[in-house]
Amino acid sequence: MIYLIIILIALAGIFEAANDRLSSPDEFRGSLLERYRGPWLDHKLATSKNKYKGGDPAQGPAWGFGILSSSHAFVFLSDGWHFSQALYQSCYQLSLAILLEPLIPLKIHPTALIFGLLFLGKILQGGPFNLFYHKILN
Repeated sequence: MIYLIIILIALAGIFEAANDRLSSPDEFRGSLLERYRGPWLDHKLATSKNKYKGGDPAQGPAWGFGILSSSHAFVFLSDGWHFSQALYQSCYQLSLAILLEPLIPLKIHPTALIFGLLFLGKILQGGPFNLFYHKILN
């Protein structure tokens, strides 16, 4: 299991590097990602267009409803930056779930427990993020 955790943390670093390249026009220019530039990799254009109706936050999410929409739980599908960010966070959350699994005395399959912990991690991180981002910082 330790090898899997090391691989997940290394993958998190790779996805974090992609995030940095995708988020800054200066960093994006000349990078490997620029060669594959398309609307989905252009963070500034794709986020608004794919996240909100007509690219306008005032019109609400492009699809879905409430928390199960393109602007919340499924925002990782809106552009390359959000997708890479989701993979980055998932790698860390999954490595933490793998570390915690032996400490939890439940009689369920270890894989089910790990994915349950991963889901719990998403809720424990995503809930405060959405509250702080949409309510407190607005």
